[in-house]
Amino acid sequence: MNRYSSSNLTEFEFHDAWAEEIHWEGDVLTCRVKQCSLHANALENPYSQDMELNEAVLTFSGFQIKEYCLPGWEASFPNGKAAVHPEQRFVGTEAKQRFSQAATEGLWLKDISAGDPTKSTLEACGRTEPYFSVTFSFRQVLVEWESFAGPAWQVNFRSGS
Repeated sequence: MNRYSSSNLTEFEFHDAWAEEIHWEGDVLTCRVKQCSLHANALENPYSQDMELNEAVLTFSGFQIKEYCLPGWEASFPNGKAAVHPEQRFVGTEAKQRFSQAATEGLWLKDISAGDPTKSTLEACGRTEPYFSVTFSFRQVLVEWESFAGPAWQVNFRSGS
């Protein structure tokens, strides 16, 4: 891959990007990501608008999961019954296992907030878990890609076309 960005995920937009081939060995997490975008003001973007990458490889070094969270929810049914499920938070080995299981078949990324590498957040939907968030830390991240697919979806969305 001939283009890269190191340690600055704020240059990217991961909303509705698809992550697959997720491998986690020791403290290194790698994944292949499709449909992520590079912001117009990023050094590696030669265009004047946000651009979608054909495919990128993300490599996190020093990757550690701090917490895995399933959101709470409430539902009311027409028959008058209700269901309440409280938020569930997992740490340690159980958090790692839950993330690993959710990631086995790929993830729809909703957001990666990594402005602070010591306390970053990933929000995603998996095939086995409809929605979850992970708080994690990392020492370094490398994003590598070859080419651009075209203007990012949000370019036309912002202009109203």
